[in-house]
Amino acid sequence: MTAPFAMTLLGWKTSSKNKLGWPLVPNLAEVDNAESLRLAAAALDALGVVRGTVSNVPADPGGPLEHAVRDHLADALPGRHPDRGWQVSRGTMITRFDQYAHLDEVHALVRANPGLRITIGMDYLIRPDVTVGLAGGADRVRAAAATCGGLVQMDNPLGPSAEHPARVLADDPAPPRSPAAFGHGDSRAAA
Repeated sequence: MTAPFAMTLLGWKTSSKNKLGWPLVPNLAEVDNAESLRLAAAALDALGVVRGTVSNVPADPGGPLEHAVRDHLADALPGRHPDRGWQVSRGTMITRFDQYAHLDEVHALVRANPGLRITIGMDYLIRPDVTVGLAGGADRVRAAAATCGGLVQMDNPLGPSAEHPARVLADDPAPPRSPAAFGHGDSRAAA
């Protein structure tokens, strides 16, 4: 099922410079990456967006897409499971969720010890675009995170073992893996 807001945010925009020399490019593609352009074009084809016509959509759908995903999930989830305390938010620091709260302490230790910065890195404290939490007593557990920006980004900024940004929802109720186990620069450790 296509998200109800997809057609208002995703489409074609003009481009004077892109890797394939196309006059119009998908607004969710990296214009310097031919594969990103092709994959994003295929996604628009699957949505039924007409080629050859500039779409009345934002040139950069990132922020509006984050808002739309958050709003859609906040409206839809209570209808599916009204007995759960859904908390849908945008840009929430991962440490606000119980299973990641310990990363605040790890961060304090890493900041205080330069040797740990090399071993563990500093990129494990993340703010997913959209998070879904379940409130229960004093606990707030992360049920899902959505990545909304760079949907067809080929040079994955999250590192080689990270989930691909095109995967919109990633259920992950398990505790995080240790950042040290993956080495410096692997944000998947806390995602």
